[in-house]
Amino acid sequence: MAGLALIALLIVAWRKPARPGPNSPRNVGEWTDEEVDHEAVVVSPRQKALETAGLGAIAIFGGIMIAIVVSVSIAWIVTNFLNRL
Repeated sequence: MAGLALIALLIVAWRKPARPGPNSPRNVGEWTDEEVDHEAVVVSPRQKALETAGLGAIAIFGGIMIAIVVSVSIAWIVTNFLNRL
């Protein structure tokens, strides 16, 4: 299960982009327009498709795992109930 989660994270290529700002950490909250890079981060369609596919894979694997746990639990409950009759 943990291996599937790691593979899913690699598929999604999850990372937090850095915030634009000045080079000095002492000027936090005191940025001027010249210090901030106003260029938007452009995400390629390929990266969006990979992220969507990765999230879809996570959802499918999660659904499969939930279905297995629920079905085995119901089968165990029914079997134990019928054995007590």
